[in-house]
Amino acid sequence: MLVERLEQLARLHWPDPWRSVILRTLVAGRVFATPIAEYVPQRPTLGRLALLGDAAHVGVPATG
Repeated sequence: MLVERLEQLARLHWPDPWRSVILRTLVAGRVFATPIAEYVPQRPTLGRLALLGDAAHVGVPATG
């Protein structure tokens, strides 16, 4: 059901060559999903310690 919906959206919104690549990927079953999560620490500091930059959020390999 989800794959069929993705096929419909690809046909509707993407021009070739991207549409062809998306459709071939869907047919081959090579589609995966990576959940996107957000983590906001309740307390980013404690005394002289502070979480900054990449240490202060969830790192997802696909989006990192």
